[in-house]
Amino acid sequence: MLVLSISVSGICLLVVGIGILAIMLISSNERTRGICLRRAVGALKRDLLLQFIVEPLTLSVAVAWSEEFSVLFFSLGAARRLPCGQGSRA
Repeated sequence: MLVLSISVSGICLLVVGIGILAIMLISSNERTRGICLRRAVGALKRDLLLQFIVEPLTLSVAVAWSEEFSVLFFSLGAARRLPCGQGSRA
């Protein structure tokens, strides 16, 4: 059961990582005018790089936490519904 939970979590994490990658790629392509405007106003490359590092990092941490809480929640719910151990004491 533990191996199954770890496998499902790993697959979910991989899918979420690919999703975040796609979202960030689309986001950067759609915001080229905003990036150019920030550069024209005087933003440094370092500022833009920091923005594009902090956004996916924040998003991935939030998704990872929500994934772990949901896996924990559903596994505890499933463990309570299993008949294992009920009535085994005499």
